[in-house]
This record gives sequence, C-alpha cells and structure tokens, in this order.
Amino acid sequence: MGKIFFIEDDISMINFWKLVLKSEIIQGKLTVVTAMNLEEAERKFLENHDFAIIVIDGCVPGRQLNTLPLAKKIRKSFLGDMIAVSSIDEYRKLLLQAGCNLDCEKEKLPWLILKLINKDPGA
Repeated sequence: MGKIFFIEDDISMINFWKLVLKSEIIQGKLTVVTAMNLEEAERKFLENHDFAIIVIDGCVPGRQLNTLPLAKKIRKSFLGDMIAVSSIDEYRKLLLQAGCNLDCEKEKLPWLILKLINKDPGA
C-alpha cells in the first residue's frame, strides 16, 4: 500500500501502533517512518515524497502544542491523509485547522489506518 509517517515522541505509542499493524508491515503493505522531534520530522518529510498517510501529534516533543506550523507546511505539498493525534481534544481540533483532514485518539489510530489502507478506491 504505502508508507506511513508517524510524527510522535512517545516510543511506547509508536511501538503499540506498529504491533497492531504488524501483519501489514510483514506482508509489505506498509512501511513505517518515524520522527520524534520537529527537525527530524521536517527533514524526513523533505526526503520522502511518497507517504500515503502522515500521523502528527500535537506536541513533539514535550507537552506544549508545537506542531501547528509543521502541519501547515506539510499540507502545502502533501495531498494525502494527514491524521491529527493527541490525547487532548483541543489540540486535535487545532491540527485540523492547520491542515490535517482526519483526527483520532492515539489508542484508536491503528484501526483508522487499517480502514484507510483497505478502503476500495472505486467505492
């Protein structure tokens, strides 16, 4: 299917997402790229032009909302699904305003990704 980009600073959350998506990763349907800070996220986005889905947390790293400028910058050239994830509802709403087209609670993210990658483009 494609490449997914997790912009998230919580390694345990990334590992959980990968565990749930393990079958698709093993089958070669998904490739996962991660970034745990803003500089790394921007660099990896510029180096990879083939992301299918980008997942962006509100605070990378830390507890202060700091990813809004990055979301806006990415949306200028990225046309795919960009998912806002945060444990704080207000941060997800602000990320939607900044360019994300979907939002999701972190614990439910893998199932949204599975739904997106398995959707029938002709439906």
